[in-house]
Amino acid sequence: MVSEKIKLTLVQDYNFRVFRIIESYIEFNKTYMVFVFFEKTDELQLITEELKTRVKSICIDCLRNDGCFPNEVIVYFDSDENVKKKYNGNYFYATR
Repeated sequence: MVSEKIKLTLVQDYNFRVFRIIESYIEFNKTYMVFVFFEKTDELQLITEELKTRVKSICIDCLRNDGCFPNEVIVYFDSDENVKKKYNGNYFYATR
């Protein structure tokens, strides 16, 4: 899975404290979405626009290395705390 490669890269190479990554690929328009979850909302608040751009670049690199060339890559950031608070811990609803 590409999401595991992305998570491993972020954790090992960039020391991000990623809690969970969920990926979604929409075939008809070739859009790849990556949902990056941190455990705490405080960790989420430390992610700057520069870091968001870097994470998107890492995602694109991992996808290309896996032979996937989507038209668009969208990266969302959230926290497990928010998922528990807003969606009763349901990641299905959190990624919709």
